[in-house]
Amino acid sequence: MDEHTQREEWRERFRAVAKAQGRYLWILLITGIFYLALDTTISQQAESPSQNLPLIGIEVDSKIVWASGSLVLSLIILAALGTFPAVTHASSKVNPDDNGSAFERIDTEPTAIDLIVYTKPGASRLARLSLVTYPLFISLGVIESSWLWIRLVRSQPFSNLRWIFLVLGGAVTIACLPRLIGLWKSKINSIIRGK
Repeated sequence: MDEHTQREEWRERFRAVAKAQGRYLWILLITGIFYLALDTTISQQAESPSQNLPLIGIEVDSKIVWASGSLVLSLIILAALGTFPAVTHASSKVNPDDNGSAFERIDTEPTAIDLIVYTKPGASRLARLSLVTYPLFISLGVIESSWLWIRLVRSQPFSNLRWIFLVLGGAVTIACLPRLIGLWKSKINSIIRGK
């Protein structure tokens, strides 16, 4: 396989991962809002109503859906965090000699965050602070996931599934931390280096 063909394949990989990144960030936002609303509803009612799950057409106790919040959010966060090194790796294969300067040219799937905080290359350090919007946004998701987990720990036992969600939700939330810290370090280094 020649070098041009390989670069085109990496370019397609870059586009696919960039598109997935945007989807995961939107899913994180929508899911986070859903679980906040569900938490508010459950905390205000003595009895938890059932939720109808439209895709499978069964009714589930709202507390069971609520208990899954930390786990579900953390899984989405892990997927979103996985897109950052994947995008960086694909970008390096498309343009191996440019140290990331052509990143904007090949990103044909900018996310809402990219466009909200867009700055031109060569912007001031103050303007480059916008680079922390990704880790900040994802940190908010981790905070919500942790908060839901703590609320679940403090809740009265209501189902045997509660313990499964406690263990898995806590473990997956903790698993997010090394990648999130790495993302923060990467973005702060980019601000310092001026990229």
